[in-house]
Amino acid sequence: MDDSESMTEPIKKKSFGKAIGGVAGVGVFLAALGLALDYYYFTNGGIGPTTPPDSNSQGERPDEESNEPDPPSPPDTTPPPSPDALASIIVETAVSNTIYGKAVGDEYQMHNGHGYIKVAYGWSGRRANDTEVVGETCDIVVDITGPENIPSETYAQCSNHETDFFNASDNDMQISTPGTYEITVTDEKTGVSGSKEITILGE
Repeated sequence: MDDSESMTEPIKKKSFGKAIGGVAGVGVFLAALGLALDYYYFTNGGIGPTTPPDSNSQGERPDEESNEPDPPSPPDTTPPPSPDALASIIVETAVSNTIYGKAVGDEYQMHNGHGYIKVAYGWSGRRANDTEVVGETCDIVVDITGPENIPSETYAQCSNHETDFFNASDNDMQISTPGTYEITVTDEKTGVSGSKEITILGE
């Protein structure tokens, strides 16, 4: 080997060493960049720097409203009222025994010195077409309020007209305190009720 070849050999070795060092430096840089990107993705929930934010990711409504029609309303499944259903109650009253009292216009007056009057009550349950409901399919409660304490009564009849002298014993009330009384008849099954006020006069 001549002198020129011996002089170029160290130069080749140095250049090759520099090339290897450069490649290693690039590898270290890329590895560090990869770690930095992994850390960025981890701390940002996996969203990269170029990932656009989702407008609906936080439950926000889109800018444009939907043109889809509203869903139809569910059908009304409420059954129509029965033609036999109780719609109203008319309350009736009468002097049940004229020995103890009499009617004076719209008022009832005690007489003959007995110190009390007997008044009977009745009611007529009516349908929506104003025909009468008959039978014992109701749950009737009769409440009487006024100056005198009169206990409530219960019945099954949807209509009851026993207000005359011969049939009033079940619906009879004896009143000895003059004043205004209200008879309220209520069907507990339907909540339908009716009432009537009467005035009792002393002798």
